[in-house]
Amino acid sequence: MTLKQHVVRKHVVCAPLKDETVFKCSHCPFETKNKYYLTQHTRLKHATFENVRWFKCEQCLYQTQNKSLLNKHFRAKHVAVKHVRWFKCEQCSYEAKQKAYLKFHILAKHTDLTKVKWYECKLCPYRSLQKVYLKRHNSIKHVDFKDIKWHECKHCSYRAKTRGNLKQHVSLQHVKSEDIHWFRCQQCPYKSKIKSYLGTHVMHKHTAPEDVRWFKCEHCVYMSQQMSNLKTHVLRKHTDFDEIEWFRCEQCPYKAIRKCSLERHKLAKHTDPEGIEWFQCGLCSYKAKEKHHLQRHQRAKHSE
Repeated sequence: MTLKQHVVRKHVVCAPLKDETVFKCSHCPFETKNKYYLTQHTRLKHATFENVRWFKCEQCLYQTQNKSLLNKHFRAKHVAVKHVRWFKCEQCSYEAKQKAYLKFHILAKHTDLTKVKWYECKLCPYRSLQKVYLKRHNSIKHVDFKDIKWHECKHCSYRAKTRGNLKQHVSLQHVKSEDIHWFRCQQCPYKSKIKSYLGTHVMHKHTAPEDVRWFKCEHCVYMSQQMSNLKTHVLRKHTDFDEIEWFRCEQCPYKAIRKCSLERHKLAKHTDPEGIEWFQCGLCSYKAKEKHHLQRHQRAKHSE
């Protein structure tokens, strides 16, 4: 990012505008006082896939519309470990390749959550430590169904409300094994297609007990290492049934508290067999729609 870009992004928007000019999107209700943000919004939200200028990584399948993100990706994924500049936490063993990740780690793990500035949804109990997540929540949860811009998979009938979810689906279901960009644990053979899964693995398997940040329920003795688990617990145990924001299936009456449960339901009940990437056991004829089912089978049937 150039100095000029930094000033425009970080400081110009904070300065009071004499005429309070508002730049409005011609495609949706979005509006902003900064023309740069309108340009970014239009490019990210309303450009057709064919008209997008993609910056592609020369060493893997990663691509992005933002050149600075490509640079971050390259530093994070393709720079030899010995050349990485690590940002280290002063309170635990955590370290990150990007300063932003360290800041969020400190906020999430070492900050008194009662003193944190939460970004709260005005329409439901959702809240987030980061404004960007609140915006994403609103765009997914509180937009009229007819106004949703779906991101459709080119390989099957799957569609998603966010481009990130579509990318995750493609990487899980349609990328050949030899083309997969694996997120690998540096302490054991574990690897994952999804970065957040690797983070969960490291927390559960390689984090010292004294370094674990527990998220505690305000209503009972329950606690968890993951905020998402605590949220699910509160919904199931301490939330009135009528106040739960359900994830509903569009093809049948099924509903779930967690999105992942809805996705499993869709895969099991509403996905054509030819659209499924089966996980095949290498030792017998067993196959499964979900990888953890195959792993459970192998532990039960083929472990010594």
